[in-house]
Amino acid sequence: MTLERPPLNRWRIFGPLLAAVVLIVGAWPMTYLASPRWEVWVLNDVGQPMPQISVRLVYQNYSAEGKSHEVTLTADENGHVLFPTHYEQASIFQHLLFLMSSAMGGVHASFGRHAHVFAFGGGYEGFADTDWEGNPESMQSRIGGHPPAFEQPVKP
Repeated sequence: MTLERPPLNRWRIFGPLLAAVVLIVGAWPMTYLASPRWEVWVLNDVGQPMPQISVRLVYQNYSAEGKSHEVTLTADENGHVLFPTHYEQASIFQHLLFLMSSAMGGVHASFGRHAHVFAFGGGYEGFADTDWEGNPESMQSRIGGHPPAFEQPVKP
């Protein structure tokens, strides 16, 4: 009389192994381009450089994080600043969590990577004419500084 072995249940062996692999891969942080290298020139109303004015870069990946980042630099004597490239890290699980969170925001939700620059100080302000949305890897902008709209004289 021979006893037969019961068939081997592969899921009992490979199931926990597969689950461990999914957890490790899903939690592993991946590096991504968070904001580009961005050169900015700030000019006044007549096209002259505006030195010593503050220029701020604001960036956020709405699909991977819940907070924005700000970097403020001061323009040199040529009204120029250079923001270096910024990288951040997020796991696949973070991406899924924030993607679902953004989707629940409906039509007003933001997705993906975004960045913008603006200048301010000394009674002047100005905004770049473009926002960054994930590419290219390098940007250049000219910002025309002017007195804030609420301080500009009204013309009859």
